[in-house]
Amino acid sequence: MKIANPIYDTVFKYLMEYERIARTILSALLKKDVVAVEIRPHEYTNYNHL
Repeated sequence: MKIANPIYDTVFKYLMEYERIARTILSALLKKDVVAVEIRPHEYTNYNHL
């Protein structure tokens, strides 16, 4: 059985962009009540060099 790595999974990354959905998924994975998450960008595009 193959399990996708959630760090590189496009759908997982898309869902983590929304705080409410991220709290729900993380609560289910951690089996704890997640009350707040801080969404921070993790990929940057630098157009200043063009």
